[in-house]
Amino acid sequence: MKLINLYLVKNLTISFVIAIAITTFVMLLGQLTKVFDLLTQGVDPKIIMMYIVYRMPQTLGYTIPLGFFISTVLIFNRMSLDHEISALRASGISIQQIIAPIVLLSLVLCFVSGIIHFEISPEYKYRAKWLVREAGVINPLMLMEEGRYVEIFDGYIVYVDEKEDASVRDVHLYILNKKDVVVQKIDAYRGELIVNDKKKELELTLFNATIESIHPEDISKNQRIKSGKCMFPLNYGNKLHKKPLIRRVDEMKLSQLFSQIQIKSERGVDTTKLNVELHLRAAMALSPFSFILLGIPLGIKLPRRESSWNLYGCTLIPLIYFVSISIIEGLYHYPQYKPELLLWGPNIVCQISGIWALWIKK
Repeated sequence: MKLINLYLVKNLTISFVIAIAITTFVMLLGQLTKVFDLLTQGVDPKIIMMYIVYRMPQTLGYTIPLGFFISTVLIFNRMSLDHEISALRASGISIQQIIAPIVLLSLVLCFVSGIIHFEISPEYKYRAKWLVREAGVINPLMLMEEGRYVEIFDGYIVYVDEKEDASVRDVHLYILNKKDVVVQKIDAYRGELIVNDKKKELELTLFNATIESIHPEDISKNQRIKSGKCMFPLNYGNKLHKKPLIRRVDEMKLSQLFSQIQIKSERGVDTTKLNVELHLRAAMALSPFSFILLGIPLGIKLPRRESSWNLYGCTLIPLIYFVSISIIEGLYHYPQYKPELLLWGPNIVCQISGIWALWIKK
């Protein structure tokens, strides 16, 4: 029996490593557009590589259960096609004995996933944000992103429709007061960016600009003037360094999440978002175990003539799982629905379905 277990674990491990390498590579392809954009803006390739490395744990949090599910389905389907499962059961070895080492392996992966989701991934997300800030100080032109409203630093929100080197088109600049209320809006068809490295200033020159002063308390005092040319020296160095980088909820480690929940609970503040994040990570950490219970019977019981269904099952089921998790996560605005408890639904469905298919419907 020990030899059989070693044989099964060895084959599954090899398949798992290949599957996780492929899925991780595919998911990281989504970062290539951002990478190429940063390269064209002159950002140091070392910073870009470090950014990709820092985002790797977040990717692994998804590819570990996905790769484990794919490898499990393929390995057990191959064993079923080669009649290895039937031979083992004919020798008096139960299906529970066959899958025992795989279930133990899934629990180990749950532990690893838990460390990634609770500690490693949030920490390196936060470090990636720091890296982007430092890159912005080194190369301030990257602060301006096409087609996005970007708060380059406190009190200044900029939108540019097109950017080519130091030239920008369709520019919208919003200046906010200390209460984050827009007090001035500048629209311009064209603009130019000039960087002063010594002074750490980013001079934004706008042409054919329309400047509108906004008075939220009394809109009758609003004024609008046109200017052929106006300049805004933005001291990006001081502003970026002074602006604190507060950790978002998805960047908090386990101890920080518990601290925030305790503090807000004592103050009577709603903690639904924090609870959802906590349960989300726990549910994701348990996903390798849930996937293994469903993947084993799926691999064994798939019709032999229709091997193409293996691929469909390997991709469709995890997709439904992750989409369901994402939809439920977005319900934190509706605490009455208890989204932190609903997050366990996909795991429960996978586990019950797998146990029913494997033990009851033999």
